[in-house]
Formats: sequence, C-alpha cells, structure tokens
Amino acid sequence: MKNWKGSLKFNTDGAVQGSFGQAGIGGVLRDHDGKVITKFSKSIGHSDPATAQLLAIKEALLVFSNQMYLEIESDSNNVGCWIQKPVTTPVVFKKLVLACINAGSNFRWKINLIGTRQNGEADSLAKARINRRKK
Repeated sequence: MKNWKGSLKFNTDGAVQGSFGQAGIGGVLRDHDGKVITKFSKSIGHSDPATAQLLAIKEALLVFSNQMYLEIESDSNNVGCWIQKPVTTPVVFKKLVLACINAGSNFRWKINLIGTRQNGEADSLAKARINRRKK
C-alpha cells in the first residue's frame, strides 16, 4: 500500500521464542511509493513479546532522522494502545513506552495497528535474529 506523498512508513516487529526467550527485532522503512529505504534486524537477547515489540518501535524511531511525517506500523494491539494512551501502560512497560514516545519527540509520527500478514517482512527480519548473539 502506498503512503501519502512525502511521508514514510516503518513496519516493525519483535519475535520471541515462547513467552520469554531468545528474541529479535526487525523493521522496514519505505517511502510513499513503497520503495525500501532501510531495514534493521537485531538480536535483543532474552525478552518477552511486549518488550520486543516496544524495542522494535524504539529502534525505528531512533533510525528515523528525517523531518518528514512518519507512520509506525505494528501488529501488537497492546503496544499500540500503550503508546497512544501511556496512562494505560502496565508499570513494567511504562519506562520503555515513555522512551519510545521520547525517541519520536523531534518529529511528527503516529502508530497504526496492522494485521500480522501485512507485517511479514518486519516479522521475518525479527525472526532472523532469534538465536543470534546480541550485537
């Protein structure tokens, strides 16, 4: 799907073995024509799924250094809700949610919830880093 002219879209995902295990994060940044600008794929050691999702979003916000509008897409409903309404965030994730919000404080951005099928490439990048050493 194409983005609005001048906007960028970052698909992000976190992947974890089980409910707490080896984890990875991934993301794909595309321009308004859907052309890939950059990707990331990192091991994050052991994690739970929500933390992996939040770290993927934070990484995308740190990678983004443009002054255009950015859309972050995630397939995690909880994480999207927490970023949109930080007061609903469980205490254990509050610091990381606020770090994500702070990482995007110098430009306009929003988070959109998408289906897992729409997030395939970011999911593959995240899964590729499971069982690899954290760098």
